[in-house]
Amino acid sequence: MMNSCANAEKESPAKEVINVDSLAVNPFQYSSYFEQIDYVPLEASKESLIGYVHNIHVYDEMFFVLDISTAKRLFIFDLNGT
Repeated sequence: MMNSCANAEKESPAKEVINVDSLAVNPFQYSSYFEQIDYVPLEASKESLIGYVHNIHVYDEMFFVLDISTAKRLFIFDLNGT
């Protein structure tokens, strides 16, 4: 989610919250929620090993992955995972 200081008059599309804690009890079909799922394998070099993902954002065709406990870094990957 990105915030801005400008006044935006267009409405955001409706969002549905999926409670992931209930998925173990009530599994769902991903196809009910998504038209397409793409997997992006991230680079797996010694310098890019992520211990725990605290937060992840996708912005401007880049993945920003925050690991504040294990690697103590912000990782940035492109859509190819590099």
